[in-house]
Amino acid sequence: MLRFIVLVLFVTTTYASSVVDELEERNKVAVASPEGEKYEMNAVMAFWASPHFMMQCLPPGSPIHDPFSVFFEVMENGGMGALVFTETDHVTECITKNVISRIFPIPAKPFVVRIDLSFTE
Repeated sequence: MLRFIVLVLFVTTTYASSVVDELEERNKVAVASPEGEKYEMNAVMAFWASPHFMMQCLPPGSPIHDPFSVFFEVMENGGMGALVFTETDHVTECITKNVISRIFPIPAKPFVVRIDLSFTE
């Protein structure tokens, strides 16, 4: 039974890592042009449209959170497709709950955005 649990955790970690790798590569291609860089900047602004939710995700006085990256796909209709974090915990779950229904500027084709987050006091 323990072997099964360890195997499931390993497979889940490997899967998550391969999805992050794929999204990271797609993001590099997407932002390789000035138009792509501009679109990503606009999509990031839409992602953080009302950042007040971060006060509930990481309340004042919380321990400093480790840095992580967010990758999300904007679909051709402006809706959010894949949303993946380089780590998953209560903070990323809270962010997901607050941004999953965001609407973004319409891209020419599905576009992967990367946001790197780091925290300070």
